[in-house]
Amino acid sequence: MSLENEIIFRPRFKLEINKNNEKTLKTIGNTKESQNKFIVSRIDNHVFIQILNTD
Repeated sequence: MSLENEIIFRPRFKLEINKNNEKTLKTIGNTKESQNKFIVSRIDNHVFIQILNTD
């Protein structure tokens, strides 16, 4: 994949929620199987979301 003419944004943000940490991370992780528009990966308590190009 050539990145010559592509713009890649990598925004970072922090979202604080008042729910159980592990339960929330598990729910986010379950999206891997329930959709195909983005890729979700997790390292410790960090969640990474890659939006796929739908061209």
